[in-house]
Amino acid sequence: MATVPALFLARTYEDADRWVEALVVYRHILDNHPAHPETLMRYGTLTAMNVDFDRGYSLMDQALAAGPELKSLYEAGLSHIATARADSGDHAAAVAACEKISALSPEDPGRLVTLADALAAAGRKEEAADRYKEVLRKAPESSHSANRLDGLLKATGPDARIAFWEEVSRQHPDTYLPSFYLGMAHEDTGNYDRARQAYLRAQAVDPSDTAAKVRLAAVSLRLGLPDSGIALMRNATADAPEWRNEGARALAAAAAEREQKEHYADAEALYKEAMLLAPEDSGNSYTLGTFYLNQDRVDEAFPLLKAVLTKTPDAPLTADSIDHIFASRNDTESRLAFWRDLTEKHPEAAVPLFHLGLALEAGNKMDEAIAAYRSALKRDPDMYDAKQRLQEIASE
Repeated sequence: MATVPALFLARTYEDADRWVEALVVYRHILDNHPAHPETLMRYGTLTAMNVDFDRGYSLMDQALAAGPELKSLYEAGLSHIATARADSGDHAAAVAACEKISALSPEDPGRLVTLADALAAAGRKEEAADRYKEVLRKAPESSHSANRLDGLLKATGPDARIAFWEEVSRQHPDTYLPSFYLGMAHEDTGNYDRARQAYLRAQAVDPSDTAAKVRLAAVSLRLGLPDSGIALMRNATADAPEWRNEGARALAAAAAEREQKEHYADAEALYKEAMLLAPEDSGNSYTLGTFYLNQDRVDEAFPLLKAVLTKTPDAPLTADSIDHIFASRNDTESRLAFWRDLTEKHPEAAVPLFHLGLALEAGNKMDEAIAAYRSALKRDPDMYDAKQRLQEIASE
């Protein structure tokens, strides 16, 4: 078999992921032309990917020594080996391949990132963190490395995390990411004043970045500046609807903190703002409704909680709150009518059927209550409360 057609055939097999057949053809070529560098390189690559890792590398090195012009093919082969070995769960081999790739161009941060990713996948977290740090000291706007490193640093505790981002933000004061991540590190420790300063520096570098605007608004809220925090959040999300849910979460978190400190007017304003910012998130309506319920403002709580349950009928906490309101009003008739209406509109939902059962029990309609509990269990066989009610009724 002539070398060129055979080589073409082998590559066709490779492209079709028929590596066993490709190996056979490459082996046949090498039997007749042992020193053919490209064949040796491709044969070695497939061997390292699928058969014998060390032998495959050895063959690739031989091929490169015989044909230095094959360096790009050598590097591509290493990349294929790293991917294949990682996909098969052989992370040690993937790391070894990535180390070889990085060693070929030590100054290339992209290769260092690939090595760091491989180390992280192999569970070698400290080594991965060190590589990400190398990248960020040279290329501080590497968002992938910043995100991966910050996740690793969180697990080591706040001091190391803050120290690194302070170091890089000092070394690169005109770059955005180090100051932004420093802000998040301070924010996570509750040091909102330092977080605010870091976010202001990040914003000064890139005034258009929404993430820094949202976090700056969030820490302003935590610093007890609800009016300016709300204004900042509105401004941050005005042209970035994709950030409104996160902004609403920040508002709700600040509201919960103000509520805990019994600053109820501030808390109410923040809960309302969260609901206005992300009205499609029923969790914001639930939170404000619960706040009103805790304040014994039942008439304000009810429509909010009802709206949540109408949208998400299998929401057990909301359903419990609705039943609490009916109990406070001692209005069994309205309670029964409410749950009947909801079960008719959402026949697939288990939670309304369970609460219909409770309402029927309260009205001493035991046979109908039993039927409602059984219907709830058909939709959710693991519903413990429905099982318990049936057991208690049976034991009476």
